[in-house]
Amino acid sequence: MSFASGAKAFVYSAAAPEKLRGPEHHAAWCDELAKWRHGEAAWDNLRLGLRLGDRPQVIVTTTPRPTMLMRRVMTSEGAVETRGRTFDNPHLS
Repeated sequence: MSFASGAKAFVYSAAAPEKLRGPEHHAAWCDELAKWRHGEAAWDNLRLGLRLGDRPQVIVTTTPRPTMLMRRVMTSEGAVETRGRTFDNPHLS
């Protein structure tokens, strides 16, 4: 997908972590990280590709589960945690 600014977005699946080997990115959005089947491999490959720009960043949106990967991400340097409930979103019925 290309945006009017010229920025491009790519979609990858954690089911195929090897696809994340090689591509370089400025940012990443990981949805439902706690449910990723091959989470460790996909996360590690994604992190290796975050090397563009001055401050590559990742946003993770997920339903919390006490997995090893989630603990690792939540305790990583620079991690900021924000919590919310479904009822906190005024746009949902």
